[in-house]
Amino acid sequence: MLDAIVNYLAGWNVLALVLLVIGLGLVTVEMFLPGFGICGISGVGCLIACIVVSANSITHAFITLVLIIAIVVLLGYIVFKNFGRVKSPIVLKDRIDSASTELSNDDIKSLEGKCGVAETALRPVGKATIDGKQYDVVTSGEFVNAAQRIEVVSVKGLRILVRKVDDES
Repeated sequence: MLDAIVNYLAGWNVLALVLLVIGLGLVTVEMFLPGFGICGISGVGCLIACIVVSANSITHAFITLVLIIAIVVLLGYIVFKNFGRVKSPIVLKDRIDSASTELSNDDIKSLEGKCGVAETALRPVGKATIDGKQYDVVTSGEFVNAAQRIEVVSVKGLRILVRKVDDES
């Protein structure tokens, strides 16, 4: 098979081979660039020009097209097999499990009914200390001054709903 390809390419002129190499190079570069830009369009143009320059007949052009498509697919496979797992600074591909987060639902679910102190003014969101730990909390709309006692009403997900505790009770 390789001998047939070499014999087939031996009949090409230098311009067709140069266009083939440049076209394949530009298409390979385009694989690393987002979108379909100048390199991709130029590469495809060079490959089409290669087919036109080297073709003596429709059959010859079709064989050239199949050969070029096979080379591009093989090149793409090799490139993505070796360089496809490049770390992207934009996309986070690692999964975060609940054990690695600072808070889990089990930790804060036990806070229901407990009392604490508002560290900042809650209007309606702020910080409060409950059982010696600081949490982000939210009220149901009421304003709570800093240093005022609060009680945890409910916990839904990581949202801790609190209410102001009256000083009389």
